Formats: sequence, structure tokens, C-alpha cells
Amino acid sequence: MKPKQSSFSCVLNDSADDCIVILKGLKQRENKYRVGDYLGRFAEQVSAPSKSQVDVQCRYQMCQWSYSIADYCKLKKDTVASAINTLDRFLDATPCALTDQSVFQLAAMTSMYMSVKLNEVNGLGMDCMVAFSRGSFSARQYETMEKIIVEACKWYMNPPTANQIGHELVLWMCGQDNIIPFDTLLDLVNLQVEAAVYDYYLVTAAPSLIAVAAFLNAVEGMEVHTPQEQRRIRNKVISAIEMSRSESQLLPKAQQRLYELISDSFTFSFDHPYENQN
Repeated sequence: MKPKQSSFSCVLNDSADDCIVILKGLKQRENKYRVGDYLGRFAEQVSAPSKSQVDVQCRYQMCQWSYSIADYCKLKKDTVASAINTLDRFLDATPCALTDQSVFQLAAMTSMYMSVKLNEVNGLGMDCMVAFSRGSFSARQYETMEKIIVEACKWYMNPPTANQIGHELVLWMCGQDNIIPFDTLLDLVNLQVEAAVYDYYLVTAAPSLIAVAAFLNAVEGMEVHTPQEQRRIRNKVISAIEMSRSESQLLPKAQQRLYELISDSFTFSFDHPYENQN
């Protein structure tokens, strides 16, 4: 039985060229928002870890908090991705913040506050942020940290995310292939890119790499195309988004990691970031 056709099918064909333009624009902006292995570098510089030191578990917990706020306030999941990218870049540029979990928590919460202001119609009031911290942080502390983060990130506050790129890939593909149901494919892609936000292993990976890997996993997992057709789709996506040969060679490993992330048996642990793996 063929999958149910998407309600978007009547408008998708006209938007394919626009999707390509948007995809290329998002990919071109990636380098300004890249993140290094800041936890790995910091670990090399510290002779003996302290209890107040930030680690991968701390980051994971603040990702959980950010998604819970998004669910509670009915915010876009993309807002969380943007917030965590801002947090990661701040920590990459300001390693001293990794010595104190309270400073880290304030930075994470402030990053979410800033992302909501930039990406949502209705922002979070400062009273809400003080309440979310249960009185741990004042309005003045949030405002001071906001200035510090903006300067550390050199005013680059609108990162391209795997959510955005994945959405455009789904629109583009469904506009050309009526076999694929839009809603199902988008849900499968979003499931993976949202899981990737939690994973420090993927912190150095480009959003386009994560999005394409999630998209290909979704297409292959739906099993509505032959292996030959799946290879054709893979080549088409790589060409459309203008991935280099070296970038495309990273796709199998990224696909495997995303597949592991959404498996029931996966346990988050500290792994060296993606780009450092042989």
C-alpha cells in the first residue's frame, strides 16, 4: 500500500528552486558558527578535575532543561538548537566559564533567553527567567551575562541549524517525489536532529552534515525506494547542497551516530567530537 500523500503536495513543486537557494545560503553561513572541541581542550589543560568543573553531563542536563522550557512555553525546537549553538560557541571562546558550573548554568539559561528573543514572536520576560532559576540568578546577572555572550560570539547570534536545513531538504525532496509523505519524513528528520543537539560528540559537526545524514536515514528507513533509487537521492542531495567530497565522506559515520542516538539502548557518554575520529 502506498503511503498517504501529504497535504503539502499541491504547493511543494513550485518551491523546489527556492529551497535550493535557502539551503545554499544556510550552508554558506555555517563557518561563522562552528564550534571546536572545547571540553577536550579544557581537559588537557587541567591537571586534576574539580567538582565544580563543567563536563558533558552538565551540557546534557542544560539541553534537557532547554527542551523542557520549549515544551512548557510552546516554543520551536529550532530555538533550542540556536540556544545551544550560542552556548557552545561562548564556551569555546571563554574556557574559564568551564571552571564553575554556576557560571555555566547562567550562560546556558541566558543563551536560551536570547534565542527566544530572536526566534519567537513572544519572548520570555525577565521575571520568568528569574523564576526558572528559582531565584539563583537575578535580572542583573542575566543582563550582564547576555552582554558577555554577545561579545564572546562576536555578535553572530543567528546560527543556521540542522532543523532549518532538514526542513528545507524535506520540502525540496517532497516537491519532486510524491511517494514520500511530507509529514512522516519531516518527523523522522526532526527526531534525529533534536537528539543530535544533546550529543557532544557531534558538537564540531556542521549543521548541514547532521541534517543530510538525518534526511538520508529517514529516507532509507521508510523503505519506499529501491537501493538504486536511494543512491540516486543521496547523490542528488549532496549535489543540491553543494557538499564537498570530504564532507560527503563523513556522512556514513554521521548517519550511524544519529541512528545510535535514537535507539533505545543508547547511553550518552563523553566521546571525542566527531571531526577528531579516524
